[in-house]
Amino acid sequence: MPTAAQRTVLGLALAVCLGKGLFIAAVTPPFQTPDEYGHYDYVLYLSYIRWGAFLAGDVARPTGYNDITTDELWAVTRATGTEGHLRHGAARVIPPVREQLAAGASVVPGDSHARLRTRTVVPAQFNYPVLYYGAAAGLANATRVFTHNPVVTYYVVRFASLAMTLVTVWLIWWMAVRSGFGTFPLAAATAFIALHPQLGMLATSVQSDVLTILLTTLAGACALAYASSPSRRRAAVLGVVIGALLLTKL
Repeated sequence: MPTAAQRTVLGLALAVCLGKGLFIAAVTPPFQTPDEYGHYDYVLYLSYIRWGAFLAGDVARPTGYNDITTDELWAVTRATGTEGHLRHGAARVIPPVREQLAAGASVVPGDSHARLRTRTVVPAQFNYPVLYYGAAAGLANATRVFTHNPVVTYYVVRFASLAMTLVTVWLIWWMAVRSGFGTFPLAAATAFIALHPQLGMLATSVQSDVLTILLTTLAGACALAYASSPSRRRAAVLGVVIGALLLTKL
């Protein structure tokens, strides 16, 4: 059972990670992290097509060209003021989030399975393994149950990365506690992850790396649990996590 001091370390680390993530999100405009246009286009594509047809091959397949496939992505770039950057590489002043949400409220994207299955030119990111993008597509569809504002959907998917980063921090803390770290080494290990620069940018963008990092950390936690008390069940869980990890990156 963690001590009060250990729980305090976790609470502070999560607060720091959350605060850092919200700050970075506030100062980083939409789609200004590497390749986020293509990553989010893949999410939207999977949220509209029928998965039975997708798995059966009755849809457009990746060609590796760098283009945009979904209408909704263009709608989001127009509402967020980033369309010029995507089309021409031209920077402009990004409107406040409230104005982005207001602009998105009147948008009705024209995407559907019937239209998207005919597209043959798609972003290079469509070659990536499907686990993160399929899960994010499910989150996008769940968001549409409550609102059809595509800007809201974008920000929900974007902040899911921050949630995964917070879980990663918790797993590092759990492993350090399980390994018998004292208060100071525990704080140092947990703070290192909470403040890690890579997890700053990734924690507020749409891409699969944050899930790869989370599953790598989870695999380490499962391996630690197995090492401390081997069992077939724990070995099976570790195998499942590693299998899922292999579905997150090329």
